[in-house]
Amino acid sequence: MKKSFLILWCLMSAWKGFAQQDFVVQSTHALSTSYSALDAKRHVLVTYGYQDKTLKFWNEQTGLLYRTIDLENYNNDLAVNARDGKTYTLTNNTIVVYDNEVDVLVPTQPVTDRERFHRAIGAVHSRGSTALHAGWLRGAEQA
Repeated sequence: MKKSFLILWCLMSAWKGFAQQDFVVQSTHALSTSYSALDAKRHVLVTYGYQDKTLKFWNEQTGLLYRTIDLENYNNDLAVNARDGKTYTLTNNTIVVYDNEVDVLVPTQPVTDRERFHRAIGAVHSRGSTALHAGWLRGAEQA
């Protein structure tokens, strides 16, 4: 167990050093960005492309794309509430809310109480969409 943890820690440390390099944006909108909003507290830039009907969530500091959400209809407006970590979109007179926050349920530590981890995992519930890369990045920062 200790050997696995040590190997994981070494890999995460190496990746963390690599992840701090400059990156280029990997994916853009089909034509142009119609709306954009910044959650400066969490360093998340949200953009909307009218042509491809997608919302994109970016790391404002590195340019890495966290996630892309394909919308069924055209978006009429976009706003970010940085205090609550929410992104609001207006589509067909409907307001849809996206969560910009990543939760750390159990900080990085040696596993001495397995039940604590089981309880934390059991308490996880869906909030509609997942920022997988943002979660992975937060985990790398913990290591």
